[in-house]
Amino acid sequence: MARKYNVGAAMNRAQKRPTSGSSSASQAVIDVDRDDAADDPLLSAVAGDTAEEIVQAQEEAAERGVELPRYLLSEIAPHPFNPVERLDVDDELVDLGENIKEEGLHQPLVLAPRALIERDDPAAARLLADAHQWVLIAGHRRYAASKHVGLESLPGIQRLGSCTPEVVGAIFSDENLRRKAPSPLMLAQTWSRMRDAGMSTTAIGQRVGFSQPQVSKTLKLRALEKFPEVAAEMNAGRLTRDDGFAFLDEASEADRFAAFEAWKAEAGTESAKPLRAYLLRAQASADTASDSATSKAPAPESPASAPESPFAWPGPITANALSAILKTGVSATVRADMLADVALHIDEDAAVRTEWRALAEEVLGISLPGHGAIDTSQLSQPNRRKVATIRALVILDGELGRHADTDPQPPHVHRHIERLRALGAAG
Repeated sequence: MARKYNVGAAMNRAQKRPTSGSSSASQAVIDVDRDDAADDPLLSAVAGDTAEEIVQAQEEAAERGVELPRYLLSEIAPHPFNPVERLDVDDELVDLGENIKEEGLHQPLVLAPRALIERDDPAAARLLADAHQWVLIAGHRRYAASKHVGLESLPGIQRLGSCTPEVVGAIFSDENLRRKAPSPLMLAQTWSRMRDAGMSTTAIGQRVGFSQPQVSKTLKLRALEKFPEVAAEMNAGRLTRDDGFAFLDEASEADRFAAFEAWKAEAGTESAKPLRAYLLRAQASADTASDSATSKAPAPESPASAPESPFAWPGPITANALSAILKTGVSATVRADMLADVALHIDEDAAVRTEWRALAEEVLGISLPGHGAIDTSQLSQPNRRKVATIRALVILDGELGRHADTDPQPPHVHRHIERLRALGAAG
């Protein structure tokens, strides 16, 4: 019974009515006797700095649900540094709200009193409305779902520990990853709020486990907010980080949206490709149209650009050959051209994917994250470029093998032969 007494005693000293909304009650929470927190696992966990401790606190609090005070949703504010898209109403959130309405909240909210946010994070506090006396630390989806179905209050536990941007940002990252990985755009928005609070991109990277260049580049994805439909597709997990950059890099607005519409039309079909492939196709079509418009008369095909005799394919590319090519150096332009040919002409199957990943790990001496995670992996920028180069070389080499005896060879195969010759990897 000691634990129950300590929880009740701490809450009673902090405030008499948790839903009162009085600022004096909020201030009192900061001065809760830490001896109670030390003696009681629930209070001790809520005072911790990690998502794991928060989850432990919620699980223990769920066992004492009848003890927990209820808090008016009208007095609670989502934390300004949490991805706001977590509050969007979707089918999953609607179902969650109906379940909470019927069965109650199994995992209580974790709340910080307004005074604690004002003390530890003035930048976030400035974004709070006067009516908000409590700020969510954990439970944003449960809060949004409950509001959607018309509930007025929910049980909660108070956070007693630090609420600085660094600590709260780490809790958000951990909690969100436990439930559903935030999209690259959500990360950009969250990191942007952390930067607005005075953190450098280096400090943000150290806190969230990304390099400074990755943080800086990801922040540029906020430009997608000007295109709500594209942003929604990324937040739904259907567009990758690289798709977003390809969309933003497309200079022509007409081509950009034509590619997006083409991608949507084929999404979910056997012919579906990443958005960046459709953008590359739009660029290629635009370049062809531009060349036609500026040409006064058809020019005779030069001997240098005509396909040569079939290339004597030496067999599957090896790790040694890839290492030699990487040491020679592959320019960004050549790499982009190879990736464009892969995206436009070749369907990558599971066997090919397994092949290039194995070769990349052997050549670079690294372990790649699981399939589908390359876009958001924590590889260094040089290694990301090398992996992209190896992928393109292996896939195109397989295409070369299929067309080794074709005369004339397809244009994209011929281009690859010329690239290999330029890199000193072909006779």
